[in-house]
Amino acid sequence: MIREIARKKNLVSKYLDNNAVMKIILSFMTFFLIAIIINLIGYPKQTVDIMYLFALYVIFNSFTQIFYSVFQAY
Repeated sequence: MIREIARKKNLVSKYLDNNAVMKIILSFMTFFLIAIIINLIGYPKQTVDIMYLFALYVIFNSFTQIFYSVFQAY
């Protein structure tokens, strides 16, 4: 994404929209799968809560990377 935005700065909104939509869809799917697997394994409540927090951190970090890559492109 960095390379493409650096080449064609007028397409930033297109790349951001496409990337954000893909990340939203994949994030929901990933979080849903994590929730199912973690609850099926039977970990203690505290471990399950920590895994949920870590999953939210990873999702938040992936969205942060979108804006960081735009910053690097400029």
